[in-house]
Amino acid sequence: MNSFKNLSCIEIIGNNLFENSAIELAKLLKKCSNLEKIDFTGNRQMNEGFNDILESLCKSKYSLKHLILEDCDVNPFQARSLGDTLKSCMFLETLNLKGNYRMDYGINYIFDSILHLGQYLKTLNLMNCQLNSYQAHKLGNILTNMSNLNTLNLQQNPCLEIGFKDILESFSQCSSKLTILNFDYINLKEKNATLLSNVLVSFVSLQTLNLRGNRQMNEGLNDIFKSLIHVGKTLKCLNLQECSLNPNQAENLAYSIQYLHRFEHLNLKCNETMENGFNSIFRAFESVLNDCSKNFNLEKCNISEEQAISFGNSLKSIKSLEILNLSYNNQTATGMTCILNSIHVFANNLTSLSLENCDLKEYHGFILSNTLKSAYCLRLLNLKGNFNMENGMNEIIKSLSISGNCLEYLNLKKCNLNFSQCEILSNNMTYLKSLDTFNLAGNCNMEKGLNIILKSLYINCRNLKYLNLRNCNIDQHQADMLSLAIKMLRSLETIDINNNDCMNDGLINIFKTLENSGKSITNLNLSNINIQPNQDFQFRKAIELNFYLKKLNISGNNLSENRCSNIFQALTISGNNLVHLNLENCNLNDYSANELSLTIRSLTSLEIIIFNKNKNIRYGWNKLFQALIQSHINLKRLELQDCALNKEGSNYLPCLLRHSSNLQILNLMENNCTDMNFDNILDAINTSGRNLQYLDLQGCNLNHDLAKKLINTIKNLHLLICLNLSENPLVQSDLNEIFNALYLFRDDMKSLTVKGFNTSVPHVLYSSNRRRKMESTNSDGEIKKTRMTNNVYC
Repeated sequence: MNSFKNLSCIEIIGNNLFENSAIELAKLLKKCSNLEKIDFTGNRQMNEGFNDILESLCKSKYSLKHLILEDCDVNPFQARSLGDTLKSCMFLETLNLKGNYRMDYGINYIFDSILHLGQYLKTLNLMNCQLNSYQAHKLGNILTNMSNLNTLNLQQNPCLEIGFKDILESFSQCSSKLTILNFDYINLKEKNATLLSNVLVSFVSLQTLNLRGNRQMNEGLNDIFKSLIHVGKTLKCLNLQECSLNPNQAENLAYSIQYLHRFEHLNLKCNETMENGFNSIFRAFESVLNDCSKNFNLEKCNISEEQAISFGNSLKSIKSLEILNLSYNNQTATGMTCILNSIHVFANNLTSLSLENCDLKEYHGFILSNTLKSAYCLRLLNLKGNFNMENGMNEIIKSLSISGNCLEYLNLKKCNLNFSQCEILSNNMTYLKSLDTFNLAGNCNMEKGLNIILKSLYINCRNLKYLNLRNCNIDQHQADMLSLAIKMLRSLETIDINNNDCMNDGLINIFKTLENSGKSITNLNLSNINIQPNQDFQFRKAIELNFYLKKLNISGNNLSENRCSNIFQALTISGNNLVHLNLENCNLNDYSANELSLTIRSLTSLEIIIFNKNKNIRYGWNKLFQALIQSHINLKRLELQDCALNKEGSNYLPCLLRHSSNLQILNLMENNCTDMNFDNILDAINTSGRNLQYLDLQGCNLNHDLAKKLINTIKNLHLLICLNLSENPLVQSDLNEIFNALYLFRDDMKSLTVKGFNTSVPHVLYSSNRRRKMESTNSDGEIKKTRMTNNVYC
C-alpha cells in the first residue's frame, strides 16, 4: 500500500472496468496523493463506480495534470459529479471528454468548473460531445480565460450553430498559444466560416487547421484562405478533405500557399471539382522556396490527364515529399507517366506511395520499378486494383530487393498475380524483414504460387501482423500450408480468408493453430468458408481461446441450432473485447436468437452488429434488441437487411434506436414498413439519430404517409450523407417534398438513391449553393441525378 501512495499514472483502457471493480479501485485511489495522469478510455460500464472514482481524486487535486475520460458513456448526473471534482483540480493541463455524447446539460457544470484553470489548461478535447448552441455560447465565455490553451478539438459537433460565434470571439484572448484547431464535421456554414477567417489573423502559433467534411462554407472558405496568409510562418497542416472545393476556391488556396513557408501536409481528398484550380495549387508550391512539403493526399480528386501532366511537372521542384496518395484517380492516362518520372526526384525521401485503382499499365510498372530502386525509406506501397501491369509488376517486385528493407505495408489486392509473379515475390521476401501488413486478396490465379509465398512469409517475415487472403481460391493443401504459416507468425493479429470455400479438412488444421494464437489475434474473417459440422469443435475452441478478438466475421456459414449454441457460448467466454460481429446469412432462427441474446449481454464492447438475411427469426428479435439495450453498448452500426422483421418480433427496435444515439449506420433494406411499426422507428430516429450518416430503406414498401413522416425526420439528421429510397411505391409529390427537404436541410449529401419507380420527377433542382444545379431525368424507371460537388445516383 505504501508503494501505491506514490503512483503517478493509471491507465485502464478498453472497457475492462465494471461497476464493482470501479468501486474497489476508488478505495485504492483514496490512498493516492501524487496522481498525475488518469486514462479510463473506453470504460463504459463503470456506472456508480464512476462517481466513487471521481470522489477519490480529491487526494490528488494538486498533482493531477491529465484526465482522459474518452468514450466513457458519461451521463448527465456523472457529468455533474465530474464538474464537482474538477473544481478542486488546481493544475489540470489536459481534459479529454471525447465521445461522451450523453452528457447533455451535465456538461454545463463541467464548463463552470474549469473556469479557474485558465492559465493551466492546454488541451481540451470535446469531440463528438453533441454540444448545442447554448453550450457553445458557454464554452466561448470560458475560452476567454484560457490563456495557455494550445489544442482545441470540437470535431463532430454539428449543432453548435450560432453559439460557434461566441467560441470564435473568445479566440481573441487565447489565440496566441493555440497550435491545433480541429473543426471537422461541425456543419460549418458560410457566415461562421467568414467569422473564423476574421479571427485566424491573430493565430500567431497555429500549426494545424482541420476543416474536413464542412461542405457548405461557400464564400466563407475563400475568406479563410485569404486569412491563411497571416499564419504563413507557422501553419504546417491543412485538412480540406470533403470540402467541395470549386475552381475559384482552389485558386484562392493556391494564392495563399505562396505565403506558407513551413507548410508540410495538404489533404484534398474527395475534392473532385477543382478543375484548373488544381493545377494552380501545385504550381504555387513551385514558387515557394522551401523544403518542407511532406504529405499530399489527392485521393479521389478526379485528376485528368492534363492535370496529371501539370502536377508531374510541379513535383520536380518538391524534393522533400515523403507521402503521396493518388488512389482512385484512374483518368490520368499518359499524365501518370509524367508523375511517376517526377517521383524519382524525391524517391530517397519517399515513405508512402498509394496508387490504388489508378489503372496502371505495363509501361507504368517499368517506370515505377526504376523509381522504387531509389526509395530506400519506403514503408508503404499500395498497388491495389491495378490488374493490367503484367510484366511491369515483375519489375516492381524485383525492385523491392533493393529498397524493401524498410517496407512495412504491401498491398497487391486484385493485381491479377500469376504463378511466375508469385515465384519472383517469394524470392524477394528475404528482403522484406520489416513487413507487417500483406494483402493478396482477390488474386485467384496464383495456384501453387500461394504455397511458395506462404512458406517464404513464415521464414522471412516474422513480424507480420496482417494477412489478407480473401478470395484467393485456397484449396486443402494450401490451407495446410497456411496453418503452418499462422503457427510460425507469432505476431499475427488479423487473418482474412473470406470466400475460400474449398479448404475442406484443411480448415481443421487452421482452427487448431488458432487455438494457440489467443494472445495475438484481434481480427478474424471467416466469412463464406463452408464450415462443416465435423469442424465445429475445433472452430469453437479457436474462438473460445482468442481472448483479444475485436472483430469476428462468420457470415455466410450455415449455423444450425446446436452449432450456433456452441459458437455463442465460446463468445461468452472470449468476447469481452469484441467490437464487430457479422452474422449475415447464417440461417439463424428463434432458438439461435435466444442463445445469442444471452451472449450479447457479455459483449460489452460491441459497436457493430450485422444480422442481414436471417429471415428465419420471427419472435427472437425482441430478445436480441432487449439484450442490446441492457448491455449498454455503444452501438454505431446496425444492419437488418432482408430479415423479415414483423410487429410482434420487433417491438423493441424503436426502443433500441432511442438508446443508440451514437448510431451512424442503419440498414433496414428489404423489410416491409407496414410489418414493423415503422412510425415508431421513425420517431426513434428523429429523437436519437443526430449521428446517423447512412440510412438504407430500399424496398421497404415506403408509402405516401410514411414518406411524409420521413421528410420531417430528414430535417433533424444533421450528419446524414447517404440515403437509399429505391424500390418504394413513392409518387411524384413524395419525391418533390423529399428533394425539397434535402435542398433546404441536407445540401452536403454524398449519395441519394431512388431507383425503380414509374413516375416523372422534377426536371431541375437547385442546391443551397445557388450557383450549382442538381439535374434529373427519367429513363426506364431509373433516375440519374448529378451535381458538380458530388456524384449523386438516384
